[in-house]
Amino acid sequence: MTIFYQENNQQVMIGEATLNLIFSHQDITLLSLIEQLHIMADDEQDDERLLGIWQARKWLQTFSKGWHSDSRPDWLEALTSQADRRVATVSLADPASRRPSR
Repeated sequence: MTIFYQENNQQVMIGEATLNLIFSHQDITLLSLIEQLHIMADDEQDDERLLGIWQARKWLQTFSKGWHSDSRPDWLEALTSQADRRVATVSLADPASRRPSR
């Protein structure tokens, strides 16, 4: 397994956890992502995916342990500072429900 593959697998697992949170109408935070990955790991049977979930959790947990902001990737710092300033609401309503009534 290459480093690129491992990093890509982590990103896929974080993306899957993010989508699970969105579809269940939950806030997407560092802690909720870590918890969602834990839930995913409990149900996972595939060793390769389980490893990706574990690596993703481990990577995210480094940010929850008080790393300095200059140690974070630029994209994570930008998202974190935006989340601190405002709460974003994602609506996944059925487009048909947005049609004007007659």
